[in-house]
Amino acid sequence: MSGRGPDFLGIGAQKAATTWLYRNLARHPGIWLHPEVKEFHYFDDRDDLIGQTLWRKLRGDSRADIRWRRRMRRRLGQARLSGLGWEARFYLRRPSDAWYLSLFDGAGDRVAGDLTPSYLPLSGDEIRHIHSLLPDLRLVMMVRHPVERIWSAMAYFRAQGKGRTWEDVPREKVLRFLDSDNVRDMTDYAAALERWSGVFGSDRVFVGFTDDVTHHPGRLVEDVQRFLGVEPEVDESLLGDRINWTSHRTMPGWAAAHLAESTRGWLDGLERMLGGHTAWWRFSTERLVDWPADDELIYPLLDGPLWQEWLQAGGTDRYASGVLAELPAEGEWRTANGE
Repeated sequence: MSGRGPDFLGIGAQKAATTWLYRNLARHPGIWLHPEVKEFHYFDDRDDLIGQTLWRKLRGDSRADIRWRRRMRRRLGQARLSGLGWEARFYLRRPSDAWYLSLFDGAGDRVAGDLTPSYLPLSGDEIRHIHSLLPDLRLVMMVRHPVERIWSAMAYFRAQGKGRTWEDVPREKVLRFLDSDNVRDMTDYAAALERWSGVFGSDRVFVGFTDDVTHHPGRLVEDVQRFLGVEPEVDESLLGDRINWTSHRTMPGWAAAHLAESTRGWLDGLERMLGGHTAWWRFSTERLVDWPADDELIYPLLDGPLWQEWLQAGGTDRYASGVLAELPAEGEWRTANGE
């Protein structure tokens, strides 16, 4: 099959600093990321895209059709002529596996990537299909405190809906969003890592904690670059950017307690698999379970008193990201860091 395809995929998670990572990696001269298209959405929309005609793109109601029209409107609103050849292929040709692989031909000998967080919950069959096309692929997965990730998704999507916040929405509707299958699937990191590493191998998966974006951004970018096979080169001016950061800096106690109760069951598997900052996630989640419903929390949690309580209790902000095969279990991580 013609077309070089990407060398790596960013497979998630949504609202876990993937846009921050994209901007930092895009500055590296040895890495190719399309300047306008961060998320290709090929593998998550593949069933809708295969055989998609121009007429369907213009009139269809599938998620892929709606995304195409939104992207096309945005592109038509830009007064520039550069990149027209690539964009004619991207927007106008009929999607297929060969079409997707050809979108990366312009990368040349640079390391090429597609950062689409919606790939995280893909099924085993879908992942095996990707492996059949790109057996040497490397994978980068950013992970965030489950309570924070879900609340951030809710706050972000509410803000997209005519400027509304969660305060404008009935509580029962907010809870339905927080408990929706799509939101949960996007946050079940352990299950996703088992599916992806089961096909590609744990040595092909880099796990980045958003906690390290806050405390060790330069080291995290350097380690991802090394994992991708390029000499580290960091633009320090980008390290402190908070991309797509919600302007609503609190979380209601009733939502925090609900999310803590409904996500705490995931933490056992995550601690065994990732160690590191999952200990902080456990600590804060256990305290949030009984949080007063009428009290608001500072959000994100790293900016609030729970984080200070964690540090005072002997917790750590030490760096924890790395290749999945090399991440120590929680007990080993504490021992390695002198605890």
